[in-house]
Amino acid sequence: MKGGDFKRWALRGCRIYGEDQWFFLRELAQNARDAGARNVRVAARREADEEILTFADDGSGMDSRHAEQFLFRLYASSKEDERGSAGQFGIGFWAVLRFGPETVHIASNSGRSPWAVRIDRDFELHQEVAVAQSKGTTVTLRRPARFDSATEYLDAVGAALSRFCRYLRRNDREATPLPVWFQERNLIEDIAVPGPISLSFREGRVEGAVGLGKRPSVELYARGLPVWKGLLLDELSYRGTEHAWRSEIAQGLAPRFVLNGNRLNVVMSRNAVVDDGALAALRRQAGRSLQQLVKHQLQKTLPVGPLRRLREWLRTLVVRLGRLPVVTLLPLMLASVVAVGVWYFGAELRDYLGFAPPPAVTIETESGGPDQPGNESGMEPETPADGASRRLPSVYRGSLVDRLPSSQAIDLQYSPGDSLHFKFLTATDFDHSRGFVALSQTPDYLRFDALRCVGFQRLKVVAQLEDKGLVTLPIPTGYALVQDTLTIDQRASIPEAQTPSGEPMVRLAGPCRITYEACPTRAPPPPAPDPTVRASRRLSGDFRSRLLKASNEPVHKRVTTVLDVVRSHISYDDSVAAAELYTTLGEESDWLEFVLEAGRGDCDVMNALAILLLQELGVPARLGIGGVGRRGRLLPGLHAWVEYYDQQWLVADASEGQTVVPVESGAAGEMTSGARPGVDGPAGEAGGAVGRAPREIRGSEPPAVGPGVVAPIAVGVPQPGAEPKLVDEQMDFDSKLWLAGALLLLALSLHVVVRRRRAGHGSRVAATLEGDRAEELLGDMALSAALQPGAWAHADALWGHPLLPLIGRASRLSLRQAERRAARGHLFSGGGLDGGGLAGLAAAAGTPVLDAGNRFFGRLAGQLAGIVDLDRVDMLKPQVELARDGNGFVAAASAILRNAVGARAVPLVVCPGLSERGFLDVDLRSARLPSHWRAFRRFVAVRPDGQLQELSERHSAGDASAVLALIDRVTRRSRYYRKDGAEVRNQSARLLLREEGS
Repeated sequence: MKGGDFKRWALRGCRIYGEDQWFFLRELAQNARDAGARNVRVAARREADEEILTFADDGSGMDSRHAEQFLFRLYASSKEDERGSAGQFGIGFWAVLRFGPETVHIASNSGRSPWAVRIDRDFELHQEVAVAQSKGTTVTLRRPARFDSATEYLDAVGAALSRFCRYLRRNDREATPLPVWFQERNLIEDIAVPGPISLSFREGRVEGAVGLGKRPSVELYARGLPVWKGLLLDELSYRGTEHAWRSEIAQGLAPRFVLNGNRLNVVMSRNAVVDDGALAALRRQAGRSLQQLVKHQLQKTLPVGPLRRLREWLRTLVVRLGRLPVVTLLPLMLASVVAVGVWYFGAELRDYLGFAPPPAVTIETESGGPDQPGNESGMEPETPADGASRRLPSVYRGSLVDRLPSSQAIDLQYSPGDSLHFKFLTATDFDHSRGFVALSQTPDYLRFDALRCVGFQRLKVVAQLEDKGLVTLPIPTGYALVQDTLTIDQRASIPEAQTPSGEPMVRLAGPCRITYEACPTRAPPPPAPDPTVRASRRLSGDFRSRLLKASNEPVHKRVTTVLDVVRSHISYDDSVAAAELYTTLGEESDWLEFVLEAGRGDCDVMNALAILLLQELGVPARLGIGGVGRRGRLLPGLHAWVEYYDQQWLVADASEGQTVVPVESGAAGEMTSGARPGVDGPAGEAGGAVGRAPREIRGSEPPAVGPGVVAPIAVGVPQPGAEPKLVDEQMDFDSKLWLAGALLLLALSLHVVVRRRRAGHGSRVAATLEGDRAEELLGDMALSAALQPGAWAHADALWGHPLLPLIGRASRLSLRQAERRAARGHLFSGGGLDGGGLAGLAAAAGTPVLDAGNRFFGRLAGQLAGIVDLDRVDMLKPQVELARDGNGFVAAASAILRNAVGARAVPLVVCPGLSERGFLDVDLRSARLPSHWRAFRRFVAVRPDGQLQELSERHSAGDASAVLALIDRVTRRSRYYRKDGAEVRNQSARLLLREEGS
């Protein structure tokens, strides 16, 4: 493209910038800023008939190749992908042509090879010798003189620089001011708004100032460069504003903003910005700053208490949530519903999704009074509402499938948090019709005899029990109570007795907190078992052979064989059908025969059969009934398992699918069993007498140590080397969930506090007023808000603060309250005439009446739409006494209307002060007035003009049609009668005819 063509295209492209010849200063400053300049220096001078302007910066500069590729081509920019660059369109530099230069000199140094060119009036390029200069770019423009003097020229350049560059910001992280030097003076100014009160703010890349002025205004800058001017803050949005500013009614003081965003994206014409997140952040911060300024002045002039401020804050929060768009509000509502659902149905959801175990089953717990039969522990009767679910069971009525409601977990915590079986009852007696039971009517308790600990591992236990009387202390299988560690409600105690099975028993006076320690132990070997019944005789020959062969094997192999035999005959089933089947088991039934024929049962049924077979094989065994502990807490419900003796008491579970491994001789405290997950389908799940035990008591697949051999896993004893933790540190899933939620809420609160503190530190109230000047200022603000609410849409404090004084009251009304009352016709004003009259009477009777005589807020009383001016009613001079006495022509017409309409009638009152029209509707129903005004809270004011006088004279002469003529005029012009005017006129005519006839 030839030089002349290039020049014409460049001039045509620069038309989008308007007609201002100095606009190029903005574009040169923008280029300097994008180049990372630390200073900009502008010089202007006049030589003979030539005006010269030099614009220099110390930025990164550019090399000649870069200039050829981007500077000397239209719409080619190297800054399109540069984050933070202000110019990205490749045409802004050529705005210098609007200056009308004869020649343009460009010199630049990027630190490698400086270069310089001269562009003549025909737009031809001429290479020049580069003068040694520091890093940066210098542009020199020369044109024929257009100003009459050098002074005028310098003043024009200075004014233009101040207009375009006074808030220029550097291209650095902090967006610090970029000095612009002209005639040895830095033209950069602080962002401020002149006025009676003002506030400057800075929050991250957003800064500005807010103040008050006669007209609203918004000046928008991007990176310190001017972009847009408007009236209202909401115009900085593609949605615009619903409020239009009407200057002809503007009164008072309105908000003025000067705003600068250092991340705004400017359109090519430089007169608007993209409505994106950066602009939204600027809008929000400007609104908050206006709110802060108004709050500061209001609280300083008319302070209110903390409760009022809290109420207004909550109201503002609700309003802001209501303004959120549906796409934002709907996810918030859904999230709230989900959160409430998770909180309320958390356990059910976790069970359904498999994140937590289902509730364990409950073994029947039945207690009588202390002296009643069957009360082993001497507990008092349990309350069915909650006590039964929180107390230790004292009765076990047999190995049956019984579907009872699940109980809550006993409040017991322990550490270390290994998997343990805490025993509450031991069932050793066999009933031929019910299996093993723990229902001794006359228990033979023994004196407590502490057992010796094996090893140094200690288990710390804390329990909150609701029981009363003699209670068996929950001790894990294979553990014993450590002497001198038992405390009841922080008082040292010792067990009163122990059960025949060796469990310690304590006497409780009621709900209490128990702490103690337990340790692994080797109890003395029990006497040789005396089989209660020969269960193997009921089995087939193959199984009897397996049992007979296993009788000479070590104990752990005998146990493994018995468990396999039981699982071959009994399938795990705790369904309703199984429970109904077991209800047919009567006192004359044979429990063992019934179970083998049924072929199904739950945990205590399967383990009871296993105990019978173990006793036949000479293995001491009994049924343990209690709670399963996981991660330091007891799971809900109860469970039943096999306790067998092999150098110490160990745990086996036929319903669990466990494979027992031998106890290593000399390995103190090791009670081991293996686990095969998922064996025999439902039989692999543990259950209780009335339901299923938690899935967590299943073992996970252990590592194999050889073909067909399962590695031992400790059950009932913590692994060696496990370090104990405090009981309070053992938290279940719910505790961790609540803790995570609390930490998240705390983090969010701290984030809000920090942001508020940063916002407070980044803002500064530059000026405020006090005394009468402050109240006058608030009056001007309130007047402006009442007339043009859009200008104050972001100053909610102005609307909610009590501002408007009332006659005879110390309290004030807020603008919001005044608007609401006015919309319902309940807002009154007065007192501007003599401070008395009807306004004084209404105020004395308890009506809130705005003080129109207040010198600061009195103007506002006459500007609110819907307000009832009691002073004006006074000026009507209503002849209430005349209307009440019923004398005169108007009183006669009012009586006819009352007879025609009934209770809906509105009286007519002569008002000599009515001058603008013949009739005026007056409504004072919502005002509290003295008793003599009660009949005239609503009336039609009638002007005593010549027409009324004529009608009155006709009425005095006996012409009844005069009354009908007045009624006709009233029903056609008063809104009280206009709707049913024809009917009222007809009824009134009938009444008059009736009176004439009589």
